[in-house]
Amino acid sequence: TAQESGLIQVATYGRGAFEFAGNQRPVIESATFDGKKKLKIAGSAFGEAPEVLINGVDKSGKITFNSDSSITVKGKSNKLGLAPGDNILQVITPDGISSNVFTITL
Repeated sequence: TAQESGLIQVATYGRGAFEFAGNQRPVIESATFDGKKKLKIAGSAFGEAPEVLINGVDKSGKITFNSDSSITVKGKSNKLGLAPGDNILQVITPDGISSNVFTITL
C-alpha cells in the first residue's frame, strides 16, 4: 500500500511485513540568513546534489556545502535573489522530488 509520504508497505504471507521507504520527500525545517553572505537551510532528505530555488530561481551554483540534512548557500542577499520581506525557498532532489515551500522573512 502506498502512503502519501512515499512509504510503501507490502504484506507478506508467513513472516511479517516489509517496508520500503523509496525516495523520501525532502523537508525544509528551518532557514537562516546571517545578513551578510550565508543562507543556511536545515531539514532532511536533501540528497547528494540538491537544487535550491530562491523565489523560484535556481541558485544551486551558490551552494558551498550540502549534506542530507543541511545546505549552505553563499552570496550577498541581492545575488541570492533575497529581498526584504517574505522569500520562498524550496529544495529539489536529483530525482526531481520537491520539498515543502518554506518562507524566510528578511
